[in-house]
Amino acid sequence: GLSSRFQLEAGLSPLSGAGPGGGLQFNRVASLGLAGPWGQIDMGRQYTPMFLAVFGHDPFRLNAVFSPLHLMSSLDAQAGQQAFAARGNGLLRYRSPSVTGQPWALDLAWASGTGAGSGAGSGLRGAALSWQQAPLSLSYARQQAANPAPAGGHSLHQALSASWRQPGRSLHAH
Repeated sequence: GLSSRFQLEAGLSPLSGAGPGGGLQFNRVASLGLAGPWGQIDMGRQYTPMFLAVFGHDPFRLNAVFSPLHLMSSLDAQAGQQAFAARGNGLLRYRSPSVTGQPWALDLAWASGTGAGSGAGSGLRGAALSWQQAPLSLSYARQQAANPAPAGGHSLHQALSASWRQPGRSLHAH
């Protein structure tokens, strides 16, 4: 009943086929994991639980300046605070199993932020709790990241998202 998982995502230039910086790098997502009846555990560079929770309710799917994720990334950072991180490096992540008839889902993540090149998302802790029973979907997500020196401390981001989806109609709120 166990399965192994991996996910590799890289950005490519449509003009040259090269990745950012000239070479092919899996700079978007590079993770390994194990899934079973208890859920799944993944580790590596991956999307944060908060990013996926908000993205699941984003009517623009990141394709407009009014997307909640674009607004979170550009407007909520204050001096000395860590901007919202959509991905985390060295992230250890647990997701509860998908069980038919079970409307609740849990997504937890942690990254120590130690070691050379830990980069964006250092010292990140995140969680998302979702409830989905058609046509209504609700999510609450929380993400805390270590602030860069010399500010110290932590930056906290929270989101409450909802969607109402019926064939031919959709309503999203953040």
